[in-house]
Amino acid sequence: MELRIRNGHVIDPASGVNEVKDVLVRDGKVVDEVSRDAEEIDASGKLVVPGGVCPHSHIAGPKSNVGRLLRPEDGRKGTTSAGPGGGGGNFPESGFSLPNTYAIGYRYARMGYTTVVEPSMAPIEARHTHEEFNDIPIIDKAALPEVGNNWLLMRYLASGDTERAAAYAAWLIRATRGYGLKIVNPCGVEQWSQSGGNVMDLDQSVEPFGCTPRKIIEGCLELNEALGLPHSIHLHANNLGVPGNVETLLESMELASGHENDDRAVLHATHVQFNSYGGDSWGTMSSEGLSTAEFVNRNPNVTIDPAVVTFKDTTTMTGDAPFEYNLQKMTKGKYVGSDVGLEGGGGVVPFEYKPDNPVATIQWATGMEAALGVEDPWRVFLTTDHPNAAPFTDYPLIMSWLASAEERERIVSRVHPVVNRATAMGTIDREYTLEELVVITRSAPARAYDFEGKGHLGTGADADVAIYDIDPDDTDPSRQHQELRQKLQVANYTVKAGEIVQRDGEIKSEPLGSTHWVDATGAIDGHVWEDAMSDIGDHFQNYAIQLENYSVQEQYLPTGEVREVGV
Repeated sequence: MELRIRNGHVIDPASGVNEVKDVLVRDGKVVDEVSRDAEEIDASGKLVVPGGVCPHSHIAGPKSNVGRLLRPEDGRKGTTSAGPGGGGGNFPESGFSLPNTYAIGYRYARMGYTTVVEPSMAPIEARHTHEEFNDIPIIDKAALPEVGNNWLLMRYLASGDTERAAAYAAWLIRATRGYGLKIVNPCGVEQWSQSGGNVMDLDQSVEPFGCTPRKIIEGCLELNEALGLPHSIHLHANNLGVPGNVETLLESMELASGHENDDRAVLHATHVQFNSYGGDSWGTMSSEGLSTAEFVNRNPNVTIDPAVVTFKDTTTMTGDAPFEYNLQKMTKGKYVGSDVGLEGGGGVVPFEYKPDNPVATIQWATGMEAALGVEDPWRVFLTTDHPNAAPFTDYPLIMSWLASAEERERIVSRVHPVVNRATAMGTIDREYTLEELVVITRSAPARAYDFEGKGHLGTGADADVAIYDIDPDDTDPSRQHQELRQKLQVANYTVKAGEIVQRDGEIKSEPLGSTHWVDATGAIDGHVWEDAMSDIGDHFQNYAIQLENYSVQEQYLPTGEVREVGV
């Protein structure tokens, strides 16, 4: 299979390219030469970029199906039939904030995205996550198992036994076919499971483990580097969604300062919009998005994603069980909560962000401030924490906001007037360039996960390419923001592993993308591994399933790609 993408304006920040040139593809890789008989796409006057890499999107697992069952009204939205009239896919699409599996792959592909990370996989339910991965067409996938409230890990880290904690983490990642470690409200979910409460600060101990959020974060930072995992610790901080919680976030991110890695940040703080509020009540709540951004500017060990609100009726779903429980008490609406074995918990609550609501207005501003305030675009990645702040299909809308101060001013004039008192949105005139938009949607998240073939179009890269009807030499994103949004919504072409999978909104092909996972067991010394395996066997006497039935077999990853580290 050969393909010549001819005469396009290539923006590839990872390779230092911003010029008109050809992109040549053979057998799923970018190459230096192809034959004269190669299939050709004339990209003259068009933008050619690497396929999009979404670093944090809740696309698979039991929580998604629970949400679909909870919200049949959401499932009726966005319904299309299969075939040409429905966008060319082989299967019908449904859902708005909770698309069905086919729609997830199709809609990402239409936007020019080719790789997506599911950031919150309950280990005991990992098999179901991979089953859904196999039902999502086109895009490559990866998943991060949750560890912040895991009984055995809490015991290890409370006692300072980082060696066994690392061995257990390596085993867990391999057992779940995961890619890294996700910490959700460390110790807080366990506290909720025990008493319906939460932890309020980093040094509150949860018994009988004697563990604190600080010990969880510090211990995971240490073991993550000891294992040599490709992605940094992925942190969902404590006190999410609470006025004044920015202090907890900043204190949590400060813990990364004692760790170094020359190749990447050591801590990624996710959906920071939900953790960057000032004030001490809903009445005094304010945005501290710029405070979070300023911390990132001073600390190269940290990256963030913002989770920008777009004023929609959406669905919140998270492994932060106490947050969802408290949100339901506020909304009085539908709710599902769960305690997931000895590993955590979660919940699902529908929610609508209304522009005339003061809290929703501050939330919108907080996410925008965080994204606009980080000076280095390589350290901030575009997300909506799909579907929590908005569906992922709103990425083009957010990109148009980031590119246009004029458009942001229009929104400020329409939302609740609290925006002028409690946020800094009226004072920010930064505008993202096209190249910076490519960085935050492709180059930077690919580098953060060390997806070696992703996020660039250099020789040897995966031939994941998006082509848009945008001429960089004749486009002013600041003034043409509406046109920019429309053209980013549907790429002219999306190429996945060298195959044209989407053209002008019509799905042309549906390959099953790869599932990327990590095996770090080679980093563990033999005697430590044996001791940890003995502990795991004893630990599983408390589980509802047997140890031998826990691990995800490789048959569940028919297109799996393993990354071995520590060998």
